[in-house]
Amino acid sequence: MRISASAAYGTKADEIIHQIVATVKTALEGEQPHLALLYLTPSIAHWAEFALEHVYRELNPRSVAGCTAEGVIGPEGEFEREPAACLWVAHWPEASLRTFYINQQAIESCSHPEDWKALFQCPNPSAASMLVLGDPYSLHVHNFLQGINQHLPGLLVTGGMASGIDESGVNTMILDRDIYQDGAICVLMENTRPLDFVVSQGCRPIGTPWLVTDGEHNIISRLGGKKPLDLIRDLYQTLTGNERQLVQNGLFLGRVIDEYKKDFTRGDFLIRNLIGADKEKGSIAVADILPLGTTVQFHIRDAQTAEEDLQSLLAPHSTHPPQGAWVFNCNGRGTRLFKKENHDLQLIQDALQKPPIGGFFCAGEFGPIGGKNFIHGHTVSLALFR
Repeated sequence: MRISASAAYGTKADEIIHQIVATVKTALEGEQPHLALLYLTPSIAHWAEFALEHVYRELNPRSVAGCTAEGVIGPEGEFEREPAACLWVAHWPEASLRTFYINQQAIESCSHPEDWKALFQCPNPSAASMLVLGDPYSLHVHNFLQGINQHLPGLLVTGGMASGIDESGVNTMILDRDIYQDGAICVLMENTRPLDFVVSQGCRPIGTPWLVTDGEHNIISRLGGKKPLDLIRDLYQTLTGNERQLVQNGLFLGRVIDEYKKDFTRGDFLIRNLIGADKEKGSIAVADILPLGTTVQFHIRDAQTAEEDLQSLLAPHSTHPPQGAWVFNCNGRGTRLFKKENHDLQLIQDALQKPPIGGFFCAGEFGPIGGKNFIHGHTVSLALFR
């Protein structure tokens, strides 16, 4: 395996594209890439055809995938809300790679388990991983991931939703020599384990776990037989001044993925937003469907917590650094969350000894928690290549 990556920004799109292609070409030392990933910010997305032509002429990759991104991430830095592009390439002889396009109509046509298997053509899901780059306006991503979890168990998904554009039908979705404006671009990677996945949701639990004992759909009426709002008020009284401020800024709910675990810590929860409350009934509304019997715990988030969470999850991988990495970062992080530029990138580079990194700021990040695939928010999702 040989991996190279580069990102650049500037006022001239052609110079940006020439720069990133030249950088990765030098690092490849004549090897043909099996996969190239290309991310373009919206202001230069109309250069996508030029970029593709240049990538194929100079590198001759077997497959190309990419999308529009509000900001891009490469070894050189995190380039947010400015004209920029990122190119990540891999010469990867031992992997079996297959790229394909899926739209919402194809997903809706899958009414039986065999339809899902036929759509993805993945005979051994537990030995495969998949990169997905989705359009947020045309892809019902929850149904998409739920279908994979149910009908292709073991197939782990990473990636994110295209970002930086506020209307449908405008995002640039790149697949080999074709460009789409909707659906999802998929890169199925078979016989590639072990890949390591790191999903840092940037939260920490407060209080104690509770069971959902009454509710319907996304409304929770009782936790452990008690009104959720009463529990929140009681919990608030036990917090420090800084923690109280974080609760006021936004409270989150984490649902346990593996109910069979004895104790729950960071990484065991899928974090979801609280989106409403009924003061009279004492109930809360969550951005998820929580069946009765689900174990949940309240969480808080700030810049310091997000930093600590990412550092703790990267630490186990520092003794065996990867040869390359994909980084899918929420567009609510970066300088919107931290006071300095390149915050998450610097943590990753320091922990993993500066592997070739490529990625972008997403409108929703994909990553596995407890062996199941979910879409996240305010999250850093990484795939590490060995």
